[in-house]
Amino acid sequence: MIIENSSNWLTTKIKFISTVISGGTPQSTNPDYWDGSVPWLTPVDLGKKGSEKISSSDRKITDAGVAAAGLSILPVGSIVISTRAPIGSMGLLACEATTNQGCKAIVPDSRKIESKFAYYFTLNNAEKFQSLGVGTTFFELSTYSLKNFKINLPSVEEQHRIAAYLDDQTAKIDRLMDLRRRQIALLKEQRAALIQQAVTRGLNPNIPMKDSGLPWLGEIPAHWSIVPLSRLAIQLQTGPFGSQLHAHEYVEGGIPIINPSHMVEGLIQHDPKCTVDEVTARRLDRHFLKYGDILFARRGEIGRCALVRTEEIGWLCGTGSLLMQPDTQILVPAYLVMLFQLIRLKESLTLQSVGSTMDNLNTGILSQFRLVLPPLDEQAQILSFIEKQREQFEVLCSAYSRQLTLLAEYRAALIHECVTGRRPVPDHFDPGVYEND
Repeated sequence: MIIENSSNWLTTKIKFISTVISGGTPQSTNPDYWDGSVPWLTPVDLGKKGSEKISSSDRKITDAGVAAAGLSILPVGSIVISTRAPIGSMGLLACEATTNQGCKAIVPDSRKIESKFAYYFTLNNAEKFQSLGVGTTFFELSTYSLKNFKINLPSVEEQHRIAAYLDDQTAKIDRLMDLRRRQIALLKEQRAALIQQAVTRGLNPNIPMKDSGLPWLGEIPAHWSIVPLSRLAIQLQTGPFGSQLHAHEYVEGGIPIINPSHMVEGLIQHDPKCTVDEVTARRLDRHFLKYGDILFARRGEIGRCALVRTEEIGWLCGTGSLLMQPDTQILVPAYLVMLFQLIRLKESLTLQSVGSTMDNLNTGILSQFRLVLPPLDEQAQILSFIEKQREQFEVLCSAYSRQLTLLAEYRAALIHECVTGRRPVPDHFDPGVYEND
């Protein structure tokens, strides 16, 4: 094993081992500059998940656009860094490209620094680049700061060996992380399928079935009913209209008012800035939330809904929401909320919604929407079963998520130790057989 002492590495600055190039934007109103063949990178392109290699961009410009904006064509192997909004996203060019003014490129001098080593070095220092951001309206990493950023370098041969080793090790880590992500996604799919089965077919697979008469539903247990939502509601009303609640009446830290964006996976997640004072709340008292009420999104993502819990009593139904007081003699409110999580139900409800520019649900459409209804005790059994399954899924998902966190931390530590010389690189990573692609 070859051990390189990092104290023998050369301390220099980025400007002495590479060229730093800023980007720009061609005139946006000139069609001759756009929709060409030259990739034009922005911070958005760098912020996407996936490989560190960049081979394309969302938008492309023409050769005329390149010339008009005075842009440089960056060679393959350049490291592109976002220097504003946000600072520190980066990628390694696998194609020739240009950038906008939100990015800067480090073009390595191959006689002094190997491009993949340079990429790992910049990746390791992303947080330091962020700390160097300055500005009044937005933070930006200046060309001066980037050029004068210090770097410790071993020989180019050793850089090749370090880069080869990190490619090999990070690829193994990335494969394991991808596996864990797929397992989490599969668990979520299995849970969704389990909920779908339970709330539409029940828990007994051998029970006699009948056709529901609803295209989105199919067969249901023979003893279940199909009823309009109005049969399940003591009251169904629209939230206050815009004429009843004005923008100036919103305050921070007051009584929460719940709109569709606050309904997340069947529960309420309120915004502390979306509140009203007590005087306004009293004026809108008919829209107060009570325990067990159900809120529905009136516009936007039709089918989104949420159950009102104890801590949300006395909050308000917002202008974009519908409020239902369920009849608990025939309905367990949480069962209806669970039913509304189904994709096919949401699609069917959206088709019945009205609105010229966006989906818009009203009490008439919602009250006549037909739903499947098991007996009350069976609703409770289904919810109990789903809750137990949810707990098991969450245990597994939490374990996989924790592994993902640990793997990401290990990956970052590995890169840090290698590019700073703290971890020796095995000598079988021979730069003579390493292909720098």
